[in-house]
Amino acid sequence: MSRRIIILLLAALLMAGVASGLSGGRERPISTWGGLQEQPAIDGHIVAWADNRSGNFDIFMYDLETGTERGVCFYPGHQDHPSVSGHRIVWQDMRAGEADIYMYDYVTRAETPITTAPGNQFLPDIDGDRVVWMDDRDGNWNVYMHDLATGEERRITTDPKDQIQPKISGDLIVWTDDRNGNSDIYIYDLEAGRESPLSTGPGEQVFPDIDGDLVVWSDNRTGDYDIVILDLPTGQETVIERPGLQTAPSVKGNLVAWQDHRAGVPQVYLYNVDTGEEALVSPGSVKMNPALGERGVVWSDHRAPDSDVYIFDFTLTADEVIASGPHNSSNPWIDGDRVVWTDDRTGKFNVYMIDLSTSQEIQITDSEDEKSSPSISGDIILYTDNRSGNLDLFVYDLRTGEETRVTDDPSDQWYGMVADGRVVWIDDRTGDDQIRVHDLSDGSEIQITTGASKKAQPMIHGDRVAWMDNRAGNWDIFVYNLSTRSEVQVTTDPGKQQAPWLHGDLIVWMDDRNENWDIRGKNLLTDEEMVITTDINNQVQPVIFDRLISWLDDRNGDYDIYLYDLDLMKEIPVVTGPLHQRPNDGVGFPFLVNLAGASQFLSEDRLVWMDYSRGTPQIMTRSVADDPILLLGKADIATNGSLIVWADNRGGDWDLFGFDFYSRFERPLVRAPGHQRSPAASGDLLVWQDDRNGDWDILALNLTSGEEIVVADGRGAQVSPSVSGRRIAWMDNSTGSWDVSAKDLAGAAIKPPASRPKDQINPSISGDLLVWQDDRNGEWDVYVCDLATGEETKLTGEGDQINPHVSGNIIVWEDSTTGDISYYLWDRKWGRAYSRPGVQTSPKVYEKRIVYQEPVEGGWSIHSFDPNTWKDKEVARSPGEVEFDLDQRLAWLISPSGRFGYRNLGSDQTSIICQASGDQTSPAVSGDWVVWMDNRTQNPDIYLYNLVENVEWPLAAGKEFDMYPDIINDVVVWMYLEEQFNSWAIRALDIPTVNRTQLQRGITVPSRPSISEEILAWGDLPIAAFGWRIQKKPLYTTEAMEAIPPRGENPSVGGSLVVYQDNQNGNWDIYVWSGTTRKPVYTGPGDQTHPTTDGSLVVWQDNRNGNWDLYSHDLATGKVEQLTSDPSNQTRPHLRDGVLVWQDDRNGDWDIRALDLATGREMEIFTGPGNQTDPRTGSDRIVWVDDRKGDKDIYMYEIYRE
Repeated sequence: MSRRIIILLLAALLMAGVASGLSGGRERPISTWGGLQEQPAIDGHIVAWADNRSGNFDIFMYDLETGTERGVCFYPGHQDHPSVSGHRIVWQDMRAGEADIYMYDYVTRAETPITTAPGNQFLPDIDGDRVVWMDDRDGNWNVYMHDLATGEERRITTDPKDQIQPKISGDLIVWTDDRNGNSDIYIYDLEAGRESPLSTGPGEQVFPDIDGDLVVWSDNRTGDYDIVILDLPTGQETVIERPGLQTAPSVKGNLVAWQDHRAGVPQVYLYNVDTGEEALVSPGSVKMNPALGERGVVWSDHRAPDSDVYIFDFTLTADEVIASGPHNSSNPWIDGDRVVWTDDRTGKFNVYMIDLSTSQEIQITDSEDEKSSPSISGDIILYTDNRSGNLDLFVYDLRTGEETRVTDDPSDQWYGMVADGRVVWIDDRTGDDQIRVHDLSDGSEIQITTGASKKAQPMIHGDRVAWMDNRAGNWDIFVYNLSTRSEVQVTTDPGKQQAPWLHGDLIVWMDDRNENWDIRGKNLLTDEEMVITTDINNQVQPVIFDRLISWLDDRNGDYDIYLYDLDLMKEIPVVTGPLHQRPNDGVGFPFLVNLAGASQFLSEDRLVWMDYSRGTPQIMTRSVADDPILLLGKADIATNGSLIVWADNRGGDWDLFGFDFYSRFERPLVRAPGHQRSPAASGDLLVWQDDRNGDWDILALNLTSGEEIVVADGRGAQVSPSVSGRRIAWMDNSTGSWDVSAKDLAGAAIKPPASRPKDQINPSISGDLLVWQDDRNGEWDVYVCDLATGEETKLTGEGDQINPHVSGNIIVWEDSTTGDISYYLWDRKWGRAYSRPGVQTSPKVYEKRIVYQEPVEGGWSIHSFDPNTWKDKEVARSPGEVEFDLDQRLAWLISPSGRFGYRNLGSDQTSIICQASGDQTSPAVSGDWVVWMDNRTQNPDIYLYNLVENVEWPLAAGKEFDMYPDIINDVVVWMYLEEQFNSWAIRALDIPTVNRTQLQRGITVPSRPSISEEILAWGDLPIAAFGWRIQKKPLYTTEAMEAIPPRGENPSVGGSLVVYQDNQNGNWDIYVWSGTTRKPVYTGPGDQTHPTTDGSLVVWQDNRNGNWDLYSHDLATGKVEQLTSDPSNQTRPHLRDGVLVWQDDRNGDWDIRALDLATGREMEIFTGPGNQTDPRTGSDRIVWVDDRKGDKDIYMYEIYRE
């Protein structure tokens, strides 16, 4: 069956009866990591599966709304067979040696044991508040149920035979039952309290599933296993009897999916119960264990050497077929709505074109000599032709219908393309490869290269020509500017850079510097290089159009097409299939004129490619404009203590979400029909505008109790709420124009402003003060109302004054006439303008701090301003557009990427970085990154946390041993076990470029390395009898390693210095090592250990006084100073960026304290329950290991500075 027929059949099937009303659909990978991804389950927008990437099976989940993956459960033993309902995931868990049932709530991130009863509990299923499973605690297998709402556990079956494979839907539970000597299907009605047989016929009935009124199972009453569908209200059975084995059915709504062996290998079929239509899903690979949800069907796929999880997503539009048939269609090229390609339907390869806007196809050439590698730009089509015995280039003008030969040189012309009125190609008429450009407007031709080097894959855009060139012995990328007649070498890495593509000022290429092909790019104006892809597989043949970059990618076992949006900073798989999907044939068949060459398979928001699912290639196209991941948006940011709130359209409409800086996780706050926008929060009250009832109303949510309150729902629209304590203000147009209203939810008497002529908009409330902008006088003014007295005051004079905001007694607004910010002190009845160059907009105030934004070149800048001192400083700067809010924290939202930024303005902040299962240890922090060692899989891994995006990333996770990380700026180092050499190596990752390198090999025993901007140091124990040795290695210069490195332990680096401890004199002393010079820092009585340095000051722990104190040595002055004197112990110091941190046991257990070296202020960082140990500092942040919950987690403290 052709792919086109399948797509059309599925579209008809889905339109005919899917409960969600969706049509179309296409395949997309969910998880294709190394290892096995199996047993997928789906409900709503959540897919869960069992995953053994860590060496044993764990539970992972994927959010289809956001395109993000998250680990759910990592414990010893297998966690597998997940089931999903709403925001809950259940699975069977072997962490205790026997199988138990556990549950995870991805909204609260809470894990809960459902049952840990004696014996084994297998195969859980969940629907709403009810969980069922099979259980052998009674000596045979029975079905049990747990009600999450009541906490009650019930035994459902009592027959002494086995009851297994339970499934639940609402009040109904079905299972497989062998009480009659073979496997039958039984059902239990919870409401009626009644058990009934559904199928007790001959043969085996197994693998039941239920959804609503439909029950399905696999049944071998006819000899082979077939699928049976039972309609419970009517009792009607439908048997889907097909050749081979049909098993593992799943039902959702009116669709049934199953695993089908009619072709000799397992595949997945869909069946519409209402229409009787049947379709094969995404043919071409082995597929197993299908599961149906409203969003689509998921399965375990074996197209790669291991198993992966895929979905056929009903919400995605289907691919469109451009050219298909028993012939070969190849090498498409797209420009706007026009696509050209060659096919051999006539027996010879000729050029064809289709206009996608009209669906009209035109045959461009019709001759016995074959054509190859067409390209199109506007009305001009270029192709290669050998009618004269050599490879020539011809153009065809769609306006005139005339063909013109580009060049009549007898040499061969390769790699031809047309763009922007010019043709570029390579020929060897001079004896060497040279690049030539032909101007179609005047017929002129120029040669832009002269060297004898090999060249390939030229492409042109505007006045720039790019190509790959091996003049240096490897392939590099060069660009020639036709206007300035100048050449620039774009890449210089000693690896290979190939297949360049230009658009505007951006160029992309494929790059093998990481030992596989990745996609990189560069801004030719700023010379800034960027990494587009970093997957360990190969990404090749990129093409760029505006903000979109697309490429060919083999991470899924065969070649697919992926896409990256530069504005949104999101990557998505756009074209995947069990067989190859390619932008071109890679050679320019039939003449081999475009070897490994790229082609323009992306234009605007549309892709074209060659699809091999039918055996002979056909041409397909799709638009990415409606891809749900690329349509994700965030808006309307609001702050509230440790919580930020925003509106988010991930569900198709706008809902409210929040992120808590203490727990550092996101949760939905309001998900309701319609749109929820413009949130504002104060204390435990969240308010917003809501159109679930057809027009905009004002609603509130008590964040503590969860109670939702209707604040204003009159006729017309109520929008733009503001809140202070229990008082809420908003805009209301029920009178025909906009008025400002207010209400006190606590019932206190207030006197809000009366309705006035014209419009009153943009209210802001704080205590008794309500401010707004008002055009009653013909221009925008700012008014204030004292809610205690009802007195209104006009604050502004000439010109338009807009966007007022109030906090306490300070009122700010924007003067749109002058472009300045003005402020008014209500208690002093005095105000003034804050004039500075440029334009200042969107001011907000909190307590005594005013924040505003300024437009700057390419983006925006946020400033903080103190009206008492007029001290002004830039807080943040970035490209794009921004909106912000503030209280004790300034938070901003960057559009269109949807990324957040923040800065503490009024207090320090403690956060939980990681509370995963197992122990998290050895943390380090620098810039916006926290790194640590993690054994959640019972195997040491390295994890990285991005403090800006609030995303956890398994930097080095898998079966290998990765230990003891350190970080400076954006560079992470750690120890890695090279099992083949039975030794350890130090690996490094440059985060912005995702460039992984190996810095040192041959280390005998692992220990924690230390890194600065200049140097790396580590300890080793090559010969145990000789003790530990210290090694160092400059990062950016060359220095010979010493034949006999110094003895010592616990190295720490700062600048170009290494400090370490050594006991060669009988007790532990501190030494410093610079260049080839090693000298003692301190060799006094007692032990001095665990040194740390920033390059100018050395600090260590010292027990000369009978307890451990902290001492310092100033390398410039030689001054030694005792820093702590408490009679308790102060140990494990770490010094960086002017902050010294240590662990302290003065309160009976280990706590964290710090010293600000600039001010001499000692700070209590954390003194709570449990032990807080192994602190590290950097960039005014402190991280530590915390065991308050029993195992070891990572916490962080952010220091607030004015």
